Amino acid sequence: MFKNWKAICGIPDQHFMLAMALLDLTGEFGQKIAGQLPEFFSEELTQGPFPLSTILTDAEENRFAEEGEDGGEYNPQYWSSLIQEVKLEFTTESHNLPYGAIMFPDDLKTGDIGEVVEWRGKKLVYMGSDCDSFYYLPLELVVIDHDPISRPR
Repeated sequence: MFKNWKAICGIPDQHFMLAMALLDLTGEFGQKIAGQLPEFFSEELTQGPFPLSTILTDAEENRFAEEGEDGGEYNPQYWSSLIQEVKLEFTTESHNLPYGAIMFPDDLKTGDIGEVVEWRGKKLVYMGSDCDSFYYLPLELVVIDHDPISRPR
């Protein structure tokens, strides 16, 4: 059983949407909820869109689980594996280009986390940075369900 992200992102109540997005489907309770609200679940894996709040909450929980309270600031390395697969990574370090990364173009802007930027006709959501890398997700994969988050960059 998988989550139907399109249906979940369409939930008008942000708290209920977040609860559905974070629901653990591996336990008895999650399975019971899925049985009662089948329109929010699918037998097939869907590729977004994902609520921005869920991406950020998931990353924070993963960071805390791995590093504890002293783990530092939000870091895109803690995104779920599904988000890791669809992210766009741009870097300023040409001598140490990470696999799959692209050199940071002069015409691409950064901003606050969750801010939509336009680059070469495409709308991207700025998701933050990690040292010399800057991360974006295509807008069609993200539902901006709250105001962008100002974080150090």
